[in-house]
Amino acid sequence: MANFSTSSSGCTTALTRKQEPPNPRQVVSIAPDGRRRFGTVRDAVVLVLVLSPCDLRVREIHRCVEELPEERVSVGSVKAILAAPPKVTTRSLCVSAAVGTDTHRGSSLGGCKTGVMAEGVEGLEWVDEIPLPLTNLAIQKTAYVLEQWLRRVALAALMAKAGSRWLDAIPEDLVPEAKKSLALLRRRTYLEPENSDNLIWALTLEQLRTLLIDREIAGFVFNLTGLSRSEVSTQVERLRDIRNIVAHNRATNAVAWENLRLVEHKLSGGIKRFKTTLIYWDMAEDKIQDATAALQSAFRTSGLSGGRDFVVWQRDRFNEFRIGVDDPLRSRAPFFSLSNLLDAAEHLRTCLLAIVLPLDSLSHFEREFALLRPADVTDAELTSIRDFALSLVPDSSKPYTEQDPKYVCDPLIWFESGWVGVTVAGE
Repeated sequence: MANFSTSSSGCTTALTRKQEPPNPRQVVSIAPDGRRRFGTVRDAVVLVLVLSPCDLRVREIHRCVEELPEERVSVGSVKAILAAPPKVTTRSLCVSAAVGTDTHRGSSLGGCKTGVMAEGVEGLEWVDEIPLPLTNLAIQKTAYVLEQWLRRVALAALMAKAGSRWLDAIPEDLVPEAKKSLALLRRRTYLEPENSDNLIWALTLEQLRTLLIDREIAGFVFNLTGLSRSEVSTQVERLRDIRNIVAHNRATNAVAWENLRLVEHKLSGGIKRFKTTLIYWDMAEDKIQDATAALQSAFRTSGLSGGRDFVVWQRDRFNEFRIGVDDPLRSRAPFFSLSNLLDAAEHLRTCLLAIVLPLDSLSHFEREFALLRPADVTDAELTSIRDFALSLVPDSSKPYTEQDPKYVCDPLIWFESGWVGVTVAGE
């Protein structure tokens, strides 16, 4: 086993006694035809950097990489990996090989003690003579994104269970506090925040965790994400602990950041499955089906459907209405005015899961848009959804990145990233 000694730089890398050394054959493996598995040299370079407590020269990294597979690796391959964006250096990795046991209880944080830190996250930014840890900014950003996905999962699970009557499925003990939070938000409307009255977005993280692991809801959460009740409970509790540190203006460092990265890693598989289930599709096992003949007819026979290019699909307990690339009204404008769109959809908030729009960056042929709704709605609600869906016509030249965040970030508005999103969600 290589010990990665680097006499020229005076650095000697060693694994901690508490951690089992990685098997080099699992890092760089050779296929039966003699070719290396894709990415194995890159993985070896990263491993060398991770296990080094100091900066190494290219030739030192190259020598250590060759010791892993015990065969020759060109210096050019190592240089190319080190030069590829995002650049990987021992400074940007800022790692320790020590990995602690999972002893999370209450507010203590278990799991990874330190680990790979994204470039640009370590260090401080000085604002008016006040040091601001960059990890605080990174934690706030990552926690926000994870929370948004978890709230979407919770709403989808409730709709999968109870359809448009999902409000009745929220555990009774959570409703009063959520309504109080909404009342407080309404008193702050002069600040013009996103102010949707969706109760799921009024829950605290602890209340959200309670909802996600409720025995009546957890099965639907599992079907959407593949995450077990215990896994959801553990990771959301850790997310709350870490986010609260930043929310209470406490400085953080690599320890809190890496624990959040671990939470993100644990939840990412479930979030990807959720995306595949409701936004994209699984290229290996496509479970999307055409909607029933009766539902297709309800849309096709409407006087609003003339000339429009659309499909109506079934996604498990949800239905999707999607305007296609050949729709003649789609090209009237590249974007929707989200304030107008939300006003038009206001009466449908309890029976629509999402209006799914393409990111600004997508090309014309990928700029489809869709509605997601629970399968269980009343006939009157279905008629209103149909008329709203068939009336959708883009009406703005202003990209979503330039529109007011309080509309762009409304819980009813989701975005998708085309084939890139399909690929990433399916990884």
